[in-house]
Amino acid sequence: MEKKEFKIVVCLKVIHLLCSERGFDRIKRTIDPEYLVKMVNPADEYALEMALLLKERIEERRGHAEIFVLSIAPNSDEEILRRALAMGADSAFRIWEEGFETLNAMALAYLLSVTISRVGGDLIFCGKKSSDMNGNEVGGYLAEFLHLPQVSEVTSLNMSQEGDRMICRRKMERWGWDLVETSTPVVLTVERGENEPRYPNLFSILNWLEKEVKILDTASLGIDKNRLKEWDSLVRVIEWNRPKPKKVFTPKSDLPPEERIRLALTGGIEQKKAKFLLGEAREIVSQVVDLLLRQKILKTGGEK
Repeated sequence: MEKKEFKIVVCLKVIHLLCSERGFDRIKRTIDPEYLVKMVNPADEYALEMALLLKERIEERRGHAEIFVLSIAPNSDEEILRRALAMGADSAFRIWEEGFETLNAMALAYLLSVTISRVGGDLIFCGKKSSDMNGNEVGGYLAEFLHLPQVSEVTSLNMSQEGDRMICRRKMERWGWDLVETSTPVVLTVERGENEPRYPNLFSILNWLEKEVKILDTASLGIDKNRLKEWDSLVRVIEWNRPKPKKVFTPKSDLPPEERIRLALTGGIEQKKAKFLLGEAREIVSQVVDLLLRQKILKTGGEK
């Protein structure tokens, strides 16, 4: 039987990216906020676009879908979340309380799961990973807390003909893909997909200023703070290091310009030379023996 009513939840994260190395003090190991750029995590934007496209398909089939945007973010990031409302989300919830900025991925997923349990959701979308932490943890924890199946690496989504199941196209290793059919409710972690996130038009941008972002905290959600601390203490990042820079090949300065350009483009890798042997089988065998002797791989009968 085709399902007519869908509640869709999209989990968003606002990330702060350093736009210039000048904003990082290597001695004090601090970051100047003036050099930070705030934006919605790209993978989460793809998840929102996938949810919006699904909503359009549901409404084409005379169904109804409502999209809730959910984020754990301070008041200073609220304007960034309003972009989701301008893109087409129906309502937005922001969870925040002092101390949330230090919570680990498991505790954040617990907060999201409690909120989703109250709001309700047939489809829960979130990005595969955030561009700042690159953790790829929240989606799995969230599915576990909600006791729901999870489909990862989703790049596109369609409904079945009956309208009661979802068909997910998943990205696989080595440029492959597969199709997974799942019932709802389900948690979907989204990879960079086939559809670029839409840009809000002027009317939507003006309209989002009138929409309210509902603010939630532990008291309104009925969360036990001791329980939250317990989840926060189970996993801890001990150390984090920047990846080592790759070595760049530099041609010698005394070489001719065209040779330096060639070596820079090829990374200093010389193209291997190939020799083709033509003729009948006996002639090719003789040529192979001669070649091995010239390369001193084989020795003549009198040599030791």
